[in-house]
Amino acid sequence: MAEELRVSLKQVAAVAGVSIATASQALRRVGGTSTATAARIKAVADRLGYRPHPTLAALASARFRASSARRAEPVGVFMLRPNGAGGLLRLKTALHRDLQDLGYRAVIEVVASAERIPGRVRHWRHKGMRGALLLPVDDSRWDQSFPAEELAVVFCGGRFHHPCFDTVKTDVSRSVRDAFSRARARGARRVGLAPMRVGPGQLDDWLRRGAALACVDELPEAERIPPCCLPLDDGRGFVAWYRKHRPDLLIGFNQLLCWHLESAGLPRPGRDEFINLHAELGSPYPGPAEPFEEIARKAVELLDWKIRFSVVGKPESPVVLLVPPAWREG
Repeated sequence: MAEELRVSLKQVAAVAGVSIATASQALRRVGGTSTATAARIKAVADRLGYRPHPTLAALASARFRASSARRAEPVGVFMLRPNGAGGLLRLKTALHRDLQDLGYRAVIEVVASAERIPGRVRHWRHKGMRGALLLPVDDSRWDQSFPAEELAVVFCGGRFHHPCFDTVKTDVSRSVRDAFSRARARGARRVGLAPMRVGPGQLDDWLRRGAALACVDELPEAERIPPCCLPLDDGRGFVAWYRKHRPDLLIGFNQLLCWHLESAGLPRPGRDEFINLHAELGSPYPGPAEPFEEIARKAVELLDWKIRFSVVGKPESPVVLLVPPAWREG
């Protein structure tokens, strides 16, 4: 019974707002955690009554000693075109921190074109690189030609075409379901789901559409509104759908839908009348958001496992780890 009630290191890390690796190193007084952060983590652990499991603590110490020996080992973080804004910057920062926590050196490679990537990969392979993380920047499929024959590779985020590599990304179906559940909890009866279509060949569009149809099926017949899954830039079609159904609350992929309404002379939805399916920082509307911290943590853990067990190259059946979205109140 005592084991069942034991406070876990994961709980300590969550309350302290740090990664599990950082919490572990701080409590064992190893690694490069700052004094202030270590003190804050220890205070959280004391308050929660955390007691380290002796066997797991010993294993963690052994792993840290092994990671210290490889501290100079680089891991490439590759992407096309410089882009330091918004979510990509947060994802890069989280990846850099989590790689450092496991003893790696993050090498950020912003490449101007896909043709230059093989040369940069060869450069870092000569310096001992065994793993790489790929970040999406645009809709090109440059990952298909990434030279991964001798590398462990994990793809982070993206809008999800057919994956070439093991991938960690947001569960967009869950984003739709969470938004719908919160809309109903607010008391909205006739919920208008407008996930739209972002681009050709994107499986995420189909996943959002399937989730929207499933949500509508849960409603009484009189409250059902068929989802609007037109191309995102089809403002005329979207406005016609909106005028026909007049939903109490609109769930849309982004604020472009609000602009379509205003352009047609319709009032912009109020904060309680719209849920943004892609709620970035600064958005005035609430909604699900990319969980960059969790995507980074899971991607680095997966890459670390692949490096240690020499799982290299393109997999025949890529693994896709879906991370539940965060929620942002706007």
